[in-house]
Amino acid sequence: MQVSDTGTAVLVTAGRAQLFRYEYRPVMSPEHSPRPYLHPVRTLGGELIIDASPADHPWHCGISIAVPSGSSASFWGGPTFVRDTGYVPLRNHGRVEHQRWLAQRADAEAVTLRHELAWLGPDGARGTDPETPARSVGGAMSGYEKGSCAHPHPAAP
Repeated sequence: MQVSDTGTAVLVTAGRAQLFRYEYRPVMSPEHSPRPYLHPVRTLGGELIIDASPADHPWHCGISIAVPSGSSASFWGGPTFVRDTGYVPLRNHGRVEHQRWLAQRADAEAVTLRHELAWLGPDGARGTDPETPARSVGGAMSGYEKGSCAHPHPAAP
């Protein structure tokens, strides 16, 4: 597999097949709680296997880590659930920003992407980091037969 970095996203390919794109500096509306995400994710045969930004939940951006609340900030996107009221559009959306790469590597069988993240509240203040400020994304090949798939998965820190 090969890894190429565009400055805003990492593309992972196997031969001519683009397996996935990891948007680490996404352009998203603030109410969608901007955060890194995987999309598109494809099989080696080119079949798209996940969706992003459906009409009824545009803040769902492929494969990402979204946390509904972290202190007073929401890292989920969309309306916030308020007890005894239901879903309410609030201005409490945080964002997760890429800080620096810790690893970008690939070989014939696997790829590892690891970077440091900053979890920022609605006011841009840092300090709302969940337990670990780093994220790893990886994938392993199950073979090069047509239709086989590289499975992106969260990797252990």
